[in-house]
Amino acid sequence: MRKLRLLADSHRLCSSLNLGLSAFVALQSLKTLSANPQSEGDELIIRRTGTVAALAVALLLTAATPAFAVQGDILYHDGFHQGAVSDSDQGNVIKIDSGGNPVVAGDTSLIAGQSALDTLSLGGDTLWRWESAYGVPSYGARGTDLALDGWGNAFAVGWTDTAAKGHDIVVLFTAALTGTATPHTWNGRPNKDDEARAVAVASDGTCYVTGMSQARDGDMDVITIKYGPAGDLQWAKRYNSPWDGFDSGFAICRKGTALYVAGASRHPGHGDDLVLIRYDAMTGARKWTRFYDDDLRRSESVSGVVATSSGVYVAGSGKGDALLVKYTPSGTRRWNASIAGSRGMFDGWTDIALAPGGYINLTGVIYKTGTGDNVLTASYRANGTLRWGVAKTFSSDGNHLDLGNGLVVDADGKTYVGGVLHSIAGGDDALALCYAANGAREWWNTYDGVVAGGDAMALDVGVSADAVWLTGTTATPANGDDLLMVKLEK
Repeated sequence: MRKLRLLADSHRLCSSLNLGLSAFVALQSLKTLSANPQSEGDELIIRRTGTVAALAVALLLTAATPAFAVQGDILYHDGFHQGAVSDSDQGNVIKIDSGGNPVVAGDTSLIAGQSALDTLSLGGDTLWRWESAYGVPSYGARGTDLALDGWGNAFAVGWTDTAAKGHDIVVLFTAALTGTATPHTWNGRPNKDDEARAVAVASDGTCYVTGMSQARDGDMDVITIKYGPAGDLQWAKRYNSPWDGFDSGFAICRKGTALYVAGASRHPGHGDDLVLIRYDAMTGARKWTRFYDDDLRRSESVSGVVATSSGVYVAGSGKGDALLVKYTPSGTRRWNASIAGSRGMFDGWTDIALAPGGYINLTGVIYKTGTGDNVLTASYRANGTLRWGVAKTFSSDGNHLDLGNGLVVDADGKTYVGGVLHSIAGGDDALALCYAANGAREWWNTYDGVVAGGDAMALDVGVSADAVWLTGTTATPANGDDLLMVKLEK
């Protein structure tokens, strides 16, 4: 029997909150909900939905929510793990559906040392909805990205690992209403490695995946795949740069009939160059390919891409600085903008999002003398100038590693950052940070873990009409690292 751990110590928690015996019984029932493992060939899919969970969390939430919450107050928090103890579980990406329900994709451990791609969803009220985990027995799987269609169905991507075929790309489709999971795998060359890094989904469920695929000669190519709304493979396009080495897609977005893939291409003597490819979203025909390399031939990296009707923006790092490059839809490079910290240390963007009015908002990290690595957040105009006048930095006290990992912008133009802040007492805390549309910092808060004084970090952030959600990982004494979920007052 596989168990879902929702609370580290339900009896202690119920007692401290004075919930009584009924809540304790409900929480114990929740902890022993069995998964329904379904063997499908050499694959294992775990599907879970729960009604007992709804009762348990409702009782908990009623007692734990502040009576008069203010912006940034923590309304709910928990760590989840599935199966193995003393192992690693984490949420990598969070999306919020049209009903305000958070959906998370990441990694979980089915048995000790074996990972699985995990997708789970709570209701906006924190009531349990469903969970789907996918892996290959004795080997496993990893989750890297997530997107939702217009109905809230989840498309989680990553890769599986098998002895016979190496790494294969996997797209795990989970139906929003039932939690029913359907995996789609793609194996390129026989016995070669293929890995998905990013996914974009249209409202009708058309799915686009990018990553890397090993060629016959062992080199890696950019791979881009399209699935139809019914899950049918429509095309797969491989791109090998002129240097015939390492090429990979790391980010993808669609604007109209244009599909943009951003990644890295290893250029001998230049390190990794930024590469941007435009495809026809319908046919997969490649329209153009562009490379960016700084004048000193240093490496670039890519963390995201977004597009408007007049521009394509690629974020990452170049020559050790936070880098943003703009191209026109026809492939002309308009400008590149960099932000550098102190002493030539590494600075870079980790996430990018479009803001109302056509602005481009980003978060990441910048090194400052005296404070170490700081959370970096900025907003650019379409002409390449900083909208807030300066980029915003945020740090803990002392010379520590603080990092913005995820970013989202709401309909009012407010920017929310999820990341990690090194606490004064030591260890890492999950960070939530909010900026107004004009760049003024409105609030921030940290969460130090399921166990007070422990470690936690936010790897992504999502926002609904009334709440801010974090996902990531939190350390526990009994279960290793658990997948983290935190809800805060918006």
